[in-house]
Amino acid sequence: MSWKKRLKYAIQSLFYLLVFLFALGPAVVPLNDPKEKIRAFTRSDEFDYVEWTIDAIGTKFGRSPLKTASYLNRESQRQVVFDYLSLVESIQLAEAELNLIYTDPEIEDPESQAEPVRQRLDDLSRQRADLAPLTESVLQQMVAVTVHQLGFTPVGQPIPPVLYHSTPLPWALIVSPRDRIEQEANISLAVSLTVEDHIQIEDQISDALDYSTLVVPVGGIGTY
Repeated sequence: MSWKKRLKYAIQSLFYLLVFLFALGPAVVPLNDPKEKIRAFTRSDEFDYVEWTIDAIGTKFGRSPLKTASYLNRESQRQVVFDYLSLVESIQLAEAELNLIYTDPEIEDPESQAEPVRQRLDDLSRQRADLAPLTESVLQQMVAVTVHQLGFTPVGQPIPPVLYHSTPLPWALIVSPRDRIEQEANISLAVSLTVEDHIQIEDQISDALDYSTLVVPVGGIGTY
C-alpha cells in the first residue's frame, strides 16, 4: 500500500471516529432518508475531497524545492496569472457551448456537432494543466511577499508556508422536489464526468425518484 493510500485511510478512519464520538444522530442512516436514496445513484461518481487533499499535499511538497517563480520578474509573473485566467475562461465558454449542443432539441446529431468542441476543450485543458504548476508557484510567492510586507512574518517567512494548489472544479448535482422550491440535495460530482454523464445521472434520479435534477458548475470550492 502506497503512502498516499495509507494517509487517506488514516484520515478517513479519524474522520469516522470523530463522527462516531461526537455525532448524536442515529447509529444508521434511515432507509427513507431522501439524500441517501439520491446518493445511491451518485456514489461511484462523487468527488472525493479526502483523496484530493492528500494528492494536493503530495504534489505541493514534491514541487516545493523548484522555486520556479523566483526566476521571473514581476511583470512576467503577472502575465502568467493572466494567461491562466484566460485559459480558464476559454474552458468555461467551451463547456457552456458543449452543454448547449446536448440540450438543444433541434440538433439531430449532437455527438457529431460536439466533437470539434470537445477536441478544443481537451486542448485547452491540457494547456491549463501545463501552466498550472507555474501559476500556483507565482501566486504562492505573491501571497508570501504580501504577508511579509504586512508584518505577519516575525521569523522572516510565513508559518506555515503558503502552499496553493488549484484543479478543475467538481460539478454540483442539485436535486429538488417537483412541487415546491426547495433544495433536497447538493452533491459534488467528479471533475472527469462529461455532459453525457450529467444527463444520464439527471435522468436516472428524475425517473426513479420523481425529482427535478440539474448538474451545474460551481464558482469555487476550497479545502484547508
